[in-house]
Amino acid sequence: KTTTSSLLAHILRTEGAGTLADPSYAIGGTIQGPDGSTLDGGHAGRGDVLVAEADESDGSFLKYRPSIAVITNAEPDHLDHYGTAGAYHQAFVDYAGHAVDRIIMCVDDDGALDVLSALDADTAGRVVAYTTRDPRELGDLRGAAVVAIESESEASGSGEERFAVVLP
Repeated sequence: KTTTSSLLAHILRTEGAGTLADPSYAIGGTIQGPDGSTLDGGHAGRGDVLVAEADESDGSFLKYRPSIAVITNAEPDHLDHYGTAGAYHQAFVDYAGHAVDRIIMCVDDDGALDVLSALDADTAGRVVAYTTRDPRELGDLRGAAVVAIESESEASGSGEERFAVVLP
């Protein structure tokens, strides 16, 4: 979650324009930029966007109503709070249902794939699923748009690694 939130905040800070410029963010870790600089995990920006790392450990993420929710994994954890794997799973189903516009999910994760399977048809239709697997191997994705990330990568002359993203 920290990596994904940090990447999004960094991209918006450096490349955002218009309402995406200078986002606010609240992230549970320190962000290190590509130039080696570090940024505090919180920033009150002047833009219209807030990137928040939602933490499911105590269920407080269920109070959020995000425009876009990102679910990177949903493997049962924090059972001291939830009691059962089923209750943990249901919390993610509920969180996805709170998203106003889109839900972005990594369906390489079996727990997230199970959450997608449990969503009502309207919510499932707002999902953008991303995967490094062949989407045909995943079964019924319930109308979700799929972004397939090819797993082969190559090193560029600058030492950066590049990979292909196949958009729907």
